[in-house]
Amino acid sequence: AECAGVVLGASVPIILTSRSDSIFSRIASTALAMQLTDPS
Repeated sequence: AECAGVVLGASVPIILTSRSDSIFSRIASTALAMQLTDPS
């Protein structure tokens, strides 16, 4: 199982990753943060 982590409530989303996270999990967290900041 993979998961993505983003902290909400700040002026910008904060990506949460662990040193042991896979590259897919890191990319998923980044993509989620980008979706949350997209104004359209």
